[in-house]
Amino acid sequence: MSLRILVLEDSRDDVKLIERVLKKDGLVFTMMVVHSRDTFEAALANYEPDLILSDHRLPHYSSAEAFEAFKKKSLDIPFILVTGAVSEEFAVTSLKNGIDDYILKDNLSKLPISIRRALDKFKTESERKVAEEAVRVQNEELLKINGELDSFVYMASHNLRAPLMSISGLVNLIRVEGGEQAAQTSQYLDLITESINRLDGNLRDILDYSRNSRSPLRADPIDLKFLFNGCLEELAYMVPRSEFDFRLSITGGVDFFSDLVRLKIIVSNLLSNSIKYRDARKGKLVIEVQVNTSPENVIILIKDNGTGIHVDYHEKLFDMFFRATENAQGSGLGLYIVREITNKLGGTISFNSSLGFGTEFTLTMPNRHPVPEEDA
Repeated sequence: MSLRILVLEDSRDDVKLIERVLKKDGLVFTMMVVHSRDTFEAALANYEPDLILSDHRLPHYSSAEAFEAFKKKSLDIPFILVTGAVSEEFAVTSLKNGIDDYILKDNLSKLPISIRRALDKFKTESERKVAEEAVRVQNEELLKINGELDSFVYMASHNLRAPLMSISGLVNLIRVEGGEQAAQTSQYLDLITESINRLDGNLRDILDYSRNSRSPLRADPIDLKFLFNGCLEELAYMVPRSEFDFRLSITGGVDFFSDLVRLKIIVSNLLSNSIKYRDARKGKLVIEVQVNTSPENVIILIKDNGTGIHVDYHEKLFDMFFRATENAQGSGLGLYIVREITNKLGGTISFNSSLGFGTEFTLTMPNRHPVPEEDA
């Protein structure tokens, strides 16, 4: 590849010396030589050089003025000073101002090395800028896609849940006003209600997954007793409270801070699984929750006497869309979301379960004390 070199120099002898040194080193180039302000600035606009070599002082122009004109063009090419003796202070100042290098005319043998080094530096810098621009464009596209995905998830969930709630209301209306006819169709209404609740739960799982991926972490004060009782009230459609025993023990007495929305999703999923997979052969379902708070963390143990989980399924329990049986209810996202949220909060989750003997989950979550605001 032939270099296009623009030379600002008023001495023909110096130009010939520069040409001789560069050719001897094997550089392939074409050269335009100018020696005034007007010809230099015209060449910047029209010649499209790959490199500029400039003398320091010409009769009516200086390298400092030439460099200022060069900077205004925003050309991404090297500018090398080729000059006679200059002070060390001038050389340092020139480099600080952005000139890539300076070569003394009595030591032109160093010029080819300086040119190659400067060109390599600009090539590397250009490649870096191209890569950064590609990353910037990609990030903008990802932000756009994420925004569109958020909108889609919200709209899809809203548009699907609205008719579900209408159907649920109509079912309740039939129960209330249908009289004898409603009693005859009670079994079918129960099946419809079950399907509505299942689909609504699947939609909530999708929303929970989207919110966990997008929204920033918070440090809310957590009333643990209120949290667990509130989650149970929201799950009342699954089974009446009279059909299971709920035992809650909270120790430690330390204020606990975490992301309320995310923690509620975790607790609700684990409690709903205990209810969903209760063992009718054991009589009443028993859900036992033990909580211990400390300044560093909170440890939550949720234990039930339900059907339990076969050891063959333990490794896949937190996988996305995993279901232990084809008849399993839910989206297969619940425990996957629980693990993802736990990780997001910086916590850990483990479990112990065997078929026929119930399940025990242990959550360890950091106590996310809010950072005090600095005084204004």
